[in-house]
Amino acid sequence: MEKRVLVPRHGAPVICATAVWLSCIGWACHTEDAMSKNAEAAQSPRVQYDVRYLPGGIDRVILTKRDDSRNLCIQVTLVSPTPLDRGATARELQLPPDWSLDRAIAVRDAGACRGTMRRSHAGAIAASEVTGSVRWRSSPTDGTAVDLRLSFPAQSAEPAFSERISFTR
Repeated sequence: MEKRVLVPRHGAPVICATAVWLSCIGWACHTEDAMSKNAEAAQSPRVQYDVRYLPGGIDRVILTKRDDSRNLCIQVTLVSPTPLDRGATARELQLPPDWSLDRAIAVRDAGACRGTMRRSHAGAIAASEVTGSVRWRSSPTDGTAVDLRLSFPAQSAEPAFSERISFTR
């Protein structure tokens, strides 16, 4: 019996190699496009959360929710040591020991969330009620877990509304 060796035509390997190469190029372009879209989404999400710790004579933790699509900034400021008057808005609020609610406000300007708004912002709406919890491990920026519901009263032509701030860092 005679052994036959099949020798491919000269064009077949070139065509196969070209097809594989084009496939790889297509896959690489698709992957690069998908990665750039994911990177853009990660860089400009619609809602951003932030935790800032400002130590001092009175320590402050500023929790922020910035919603660009709704042009809304929510800011909750906690203070330590706890003042003698905790205020009526914080009765159902669970916080780490020696921390209390200083203020919770909404501003119809997402850009206001860029700073710490230590002074009153024009048009700020103070929350009438804040419920939920804030926890962290050894410091306010270590394992911070926030789950708050804020209620805001009606203002002029604006109806009453509520907002939820829920994130983990």
